Amino acid sequence: MGSISSCNLHLLEPTSFDGIRIRTDKQSYRPGEAVIVTLKNETHAEIRFNLCFYLFQIFRDGSWEEIKLKPRVCTLELVGLRAGKEYLYNRISIPNEFEAGTYRIVFTEMFDKNENLIPEKNRTSNTFQVVH
Repeated sequence: MGSISSCNLHLLEPTSFDGIRIRTDKQSYRPGEAVIVTLKNETHAEIRFNLCFYLFQIFRDGSWEEIKLKPRVCTLELVGLRAGKEYLYNRISIPNEFEAGTYRIVFTEMFDKNENLIPEKNRTSNTFQVVH
């Protein structure tokens, strides 16, 4: 019987970020309304992030489309979130010009412990509705 060499063991280690949960406090919002986001780290390792860096996407014609936002002033520091912990972020508002539709928020600055960018699907909130 063959054996797995120790140099290949890293291939068997879990590398999934599916344990990162990003949830909004509600399922529908009106333009101008505040959004509270909860980021929960259910992985086995610390993640680092800056939630000030985000974008909105709208679902249009069968695909997600980025919406250009006015520039924001953000600090550059990253916050660490250990495994099993959660973080609340309450500095997002639905822009007044948003049309009714299905939206989500994608956070652009979220990294693993080695400062590798976490895949977009794991940096994305649940979907929600904007209603008028």
